[in-house]
Amino acid sequence: MAKSRPLKPATRARRKKKFLEALEENGGFVTQAAEAAQVARSVVYDWRNEDEEFARDWEAAQDRGLIVLEEEAYRRGVRGVKKPVFQQGKRVGHVQEYSDALLIFMLKARAPERYRDNVAVNVSGNVNNRHTHEMKFDYSKLSQSELRQLSNLQAKALPPEERAKLRLPMEDPLEHEAERVESNPEETKS
Repeated sequence: MAKSRPLKPATRARRKKKFLEALEENGGFVTQAAEAAQVARSVVYDWRNEDEEFARDWEAAQDRGLIVLEEEAYRRGVRGVKKPVFQQGKRVGHVQEYSDALLIFMLKARAPERYRDNVAVNVSGNVNNRHTHEMKFDYSKLSQSELRQLSNLQAKALPPEERAKLRLPMEDPLEHEAERVESNPEETKS
């Protein structure tokens, strides 16, 4: 495939500017921004590799573009979007729809310590090992009963003063009754 001839400096400058504007407006999507600037995607990457100032401007445009995406996510998740309602082919009003998924993602991004899916567990103590290892667990694979059991086991391993600070979930008395009956079926016969 033949390589296109180089752009004149003024044309190149205009297209770089157009690319950066489009990159910011579209939330940081390179292909669409390159199309808006009427240049091949590979060309803008060449510009970025050759020109440090353009590379910095590119990064700044993507950062500003992220703000555009966050604002739109906020609008759809919190303020909602009006959707038309039709009856017998005629528009009769609208409903306000909200995006729970966008709201969840925003909460996870803004406060990961409160809304993350995975939990990091740090173990400390008198261990004669120079290496530390952080493990991540996916608790979504556990049932509610297993989560309660895990919580109780973790609380049991805490020193009494730390355990007293916890608000432990109430145990389900029927769950213990079911365990008791399973372990001693003779008691259930009347």
